[in-house]
Order: sequence, then structure tokens, then C-alpha cells
Amino acid sequence: MNKKLIALAVGAALTAPLAAQAGPTVYGHLAADLSSESVDVTGGPTTTDGHLLQGGGGRFQDGNGIDDNKRGRLGVKGNYDLGGGLKAIYKFEFQVDTSTANVDDGDRNSFVGLKGSFGTIKLGSLKTPYKYMGGVKYDPFVTTELEARRYGGMTFGTFGSNSFFRTSVGYERKVGGGKFWLVYSPNETNGTNNSGDYSAGFMMKAKGYEWFIATAKDADIDNDPLTVDYAFTALKVGGKWKSGPHVLKLQYETTTNETAAGDYDGTLIFLGYEMKMGKNTFVAQYSTGTVESPVAGAPDQDNTYLAVGVVHKFNKKTRLWVGYSDMSVDNANNVAAANNGRSAFSVGMRIDF
Repeated sequence: MNKKLIALAVGAALTAPLAAQAGPTVYGHLAADLSSESVDVTGGPTTTDGHLLQGGGGRFQDGNGIDDNKRGRLGVKGNYDLGGGLKAIYKFEFQVDTSTANVDDGDRNSFVGLKGSFGTIKLGSLKTPYKYMGGVKYDPFVTTELEARRYGGMTFGTFGSNSFFRTSVGYERKVGGGKFWLVYSPNETNGTNNSGDYSAGFMMKAKGYEWFIATAKDADIDNDPLTVDYAFTALKVGGKWKSGPHVLKLQYETTTNETAAGDYDGTLIFLGYEMKMGKNTFVAQYSTGTVESPVAGAPDQDNTYLAVGVVHKFNKKTRLWVGYSDMSVDNANNVAAANNGRSAFSVGMRIDF
């Protein structure tokens, strides 16, 4: 951790003298939720399949608390003009926890790369199109106690709407009015044995609307070279429409989780609505999902998610939010009567710099 702190200190010290040379910019986000959670767990453990949603574990905390919820970050980024329309680009970003003053809470998006007329190539720990086409970009409550991911509103995990692809190469290019984006890990981003993990997507934008399609694949979810290579795949389509102060969002996801018992097939539909009034954005979100078991007689796992609230932006750098969310999971892990519920009331603040 000392090496990380030294690196950040050096980056901050160099920012001013190198600014004229397009050198490093130090940036960050700090945030905290004050929340009251109520949890109802019956008939089994508070776990699910680990991909479609996270219905418990460390996320089920009955009572009151203050949390950062993975919004905190501190990073250094920049670029250098190499001439001929070519730029060298770089970023290194640390996860920090505002609520506990932890400056070593994990590593995030970090890379070196080149940008030119051919597009953009990056090497490192990369964002994925599955996470950022729709996904977290469609959730104004992301990284709060009200967010959709982790609570049944969007797929969870590295191959869903969480985390990053480590040790990967990425390529992005604008195509007409759209964008093509591919991230590939040649040495297993979520394991240690096999290669072939990837995420790809294409998005089109026009005045008042956008649409996208994205996919992701974990090529070997058991990470054991001596057994069958089971895979997890996800595919989603969606888009949004904007008219005046109103925004409508839709995202439909399908997942297949291969196991020795057969394929667990999941579907998840997310709907979002926003209305902007001055500096306030009123938000309503709903999602419903199902995981079908290949085991004879096993029930489907069903879940619902709901969140309502308002985000007040004082400016581009400072915001407050307040809202309520509710989640339920029936037959968790396709176990009959393993029913879990969670509700939360949250108020919080975020500052970017």
C-alpha cells in the first residue's frame, strides 16, 4: 500500500509542472450513503447463482449504516501528442472507501494505449461494453444503496455490471453514427487456466434516442484444466428515448450458466424513467428476472427490484440523493421456499474532483 501512496503523491506533485505538456491529471470521487436497511431471510442462505444477481452475503446488512458503496476512487490520467494524429493515452485508478478512509480498497480501470484514425487500443485493466453500454450508465443510483446491480435489477459480476477485465486488450472505433467496442482477455480474466474471455458491443446514437447490443463470455467458470470447461455467457439489448425533460430506458438480458447438472438460463428486464425539473432528477426503476433450473422438479428462481427517488445536482461536481429501494428473491438458488427480501431508505452525497 505504501508504494501506491507514493505513486499517488508523485503524480499529484507532477500535475502542475507537466500540465503544459499534457501530463497527468489527478482526479477522484468521494461519496457516502446514510441508509436504513430491513432484511427478511427465510428458508435458506442469502445467496444466488452469483451471476444474475447478488441477493445477500455482505450486501444484506440489517440496520442503519454509512457506506461508500464502491463510488470512491482516486486516479491519474493523461495523454501525449505523438504527431501525425496519434496520441499516447494512460490511466491508473485506485478504489478508495470514503466511509472508512481506506485508500487501498482495490484497483479499477488502468491502462496504456494509442489513439488515432484507426480507433483506440488499450492494454490493462479495462472497462467492458457489457457493463457500460446501458448497464451502469442507465442507473442514476449506481454505487448507492439504491442501485440496480447486486439487487436484482441488472446482471451481477465481472461478466455483468461489476468490476473490470484484468490483463486484457481493448479496441474501440466509431463507425458512422455508432461505436464498436471489444475487450478480450488472452489469459482468463476471471480465473487462471484458460483464455478466451471477451465482451463486445455496438451502440448507435441519434438525436433523442440510442440503442445497443452487447455480449460477454467467461470461457471457463470452474477454472480447472482437468475438468470440462463450463462457460457463462450473457447477451443484452436495449436503448433509451428522450423527449424534453423525460427519459425512458429499457434493457433486456439473457444469461446461460453452464454446470455439470445442465444449463441455468436466466432472463432480466430493466425499465427506467427519469424526469428533470431544474436541478432535480426524479427517478423510478423496476426490474424482474428469472433463472430456470435444468434439475427436474427444481423451482425457478424469481426476483424483482424497485427503486424511486430524486437526485439533486448543485453543479457537475456535487450532488445529493434520497430514495427507497425494494428487492425480493423467491426460491434462491432454485431451492423451494428459500425466499429473501431487502428494502432500504437512503440519503447520500457525492463530490467529484
